[in-house]
Amino acid sequence: MSSSAKPSLELLRSLTDEHVLRALMGRRRLTRAEVAALTGISKPTISEAFRRLEEAGTVVDTGERSHGRGRAGSYYSLSPSCGVALVVSISPRGVVAEAVDAFGDVTASAQVALDRGADAGRAARAMAEAVAAVAPDRAPARVRTAVVSAADPVDRASGRLVHLPDSPFLVGDLDPSSLLREHVDGPVLVDNDVNWAARAEQAEQP
Repeated sequence: MSSSAKPSLELLRSLTDEHVLRALMGRRRLTRAEVAALTGISKPTISEAFRRLEEAGTVVDTGERSHGRGRAGSYYSLSPSCGVALVVSISPRGVVAEAVDAFGDVTASAQVALDRGADAGRAARAMAEAVAAVAPDRAPARVRTAVVSAADPVDRASGRLVHLPDSPFLVGDLDPSSLLREHVDGPVLVDNDVNWAARAEQAEQP
């Protein structure tokens, strides 16, 4: 009879770190005791997670202290070095680019109009213009990932917009991943706007 393998210490640490980060993303600033209460994880384990994340530069001590009974606690928040995500939409109305921080706040937004008959070259220039207007040009707020939504068919394997006859909106063969590569440190995800809408609905379901 085989016994199930126990999770490794590294995996447990990674999961604890994720709980801490998710708590901070949702509440913006918390003490270690508050995170322990929210997650149900012991205070010593949470304190170790904060130590790792602070050493990695992912969380920072805000300098604020809690008040009330007992020992004052330090408030922590996500570091600006967590960077931003880039969200790009390509539609008949134009290209919209937004920079979104780890709390889900839009920190910058730009829109460049497109004509319905715009070709791939025009769409590429519009995307470059919109992205340049919102992408941070210096550390620590680097672009960690990008998501592109297109009103055209998308080859999900390559991330390229593909040419299909009789499409109501068609910019032609366009490769958003390559266009964004100079701005993004991490992955670039490209999909059709209908698929993104379906994913959003699924994520909101209880």
